[in-house]
Amino acid sequence: MAETMEERRIREQQDIDTISALKEAGSDLKKEHYLEHYFVLNNSEAIEKIVGDLHVQGYDIYEPSEQTDEFGETIYLLVIGKPCVPTQENVWAETKKMTEIAITYWGSSNYYDGWEAAIEK
Repeated sequence: MAETMEERRIREQQDIDTISALKEAGSDLKKEHYLEHYFVLNNSEAIEKIVGDLHVQGYDIYEPSEQTDEFGETIYLLVIGKPCVPTQENVWAETKKMTEIAITYWGSSNYYDGWEAAIEK
């Protein structure tokens, strides 16, 4: 299974919106920003597999947290981070990689919940 054209369009627009919000808030987009990527998962089975792969690629891995969603179901929040200059091309490459991980390990791009970064002046 691969990301659909519509999913890609939505992902890329969300990336553009987030980059624009950083710029509007006064962030210097020429500087490295620490991007934190979020996965919201309904099971923890594949977390160990991807954590090892991503750590080797230079990502910081935060301890997954177990939470309860609005329906009373257990979910897992996995946060990973890595410095990146937030150009459109760099961010698109990062979010494409995260989306592919979600599809490979959990079967859907919906498990990747996007990214955020602090303002860098």
